[in-house]
Amino acid sequence: MLTSQPTLAETSEDIAIKFLRDNSPQYDTRWQNRETTGEREAGEFIETTWTFFKYTFVVIVMLVLSALIIGGVLGLGRKGEKKGGREEGQETLMYGNGQTKAIKRYNETHQNHGKWTQWYASGQIMSEGSYKDGKKSGKWTFWKVNGEISSEDSYKNGKKIIEKITSKKPTKSTLGKMTKSDLVAYAEKQGIGIASHQYVTKALIIEKILKNN
Repeated sequence: MLTSQPTLAETSEDIAIKFLRDNSPQYDTRWQNRETTGEREAGEFIETTWTFFKYTFVVIVMLVLSALIIGGVLGLGRKGEKKGGREEGQETLMYGNGQTKAIKRYNETHQNHGKWTQWYASGQIMSEGSYKDGKKSGKWTFWKVNGEISSEDSYKNGKKIIEKITSKKPTKSTLGKMTKSDLVAYAEKQGIGIASHQYVTKALIIEKILKNN
């Protein structure tokens, strides 16, 4: 039976004493950093397995890396220009499997600027949109890992002004409540402007026009 994991403060001798209690692995644990929508820098363990075994007064530690440490840790999987230690121009980030993770662009003042695109490790696009002088601008689209669009947002000066969320398989209770008047009343109460909805090809599309401050 697997027991508690050793802490970072424990020495190899401490671990060895624990392992001598039985002949089974002391513990077997796995870490998996899952991809999600949003902007992330590379430089992570994508998947790592540690297994500790006990043999005659010997502790064998087997470390299996199914992906490299990329990005800022080892400086791998990153292509781009830096001036004064900061990014400028176009930067490309890569997954350990060779797939492109993100293409980012910066202006001469090192701010996010221009088109930004991110992909899942499978190669499926994750998000795409643009920055202008460090702020999100215009249309941003986000995709699920299966290729379906999860949301489409519009930004002005870094503020979200339109949010469109697509939800598959809406429930009967949801459809019963999502009348136009209900949405408008809710929007007015929340101070976010107006809202509308439409039912298209078995998918519920909710569009909120947010208050433009």
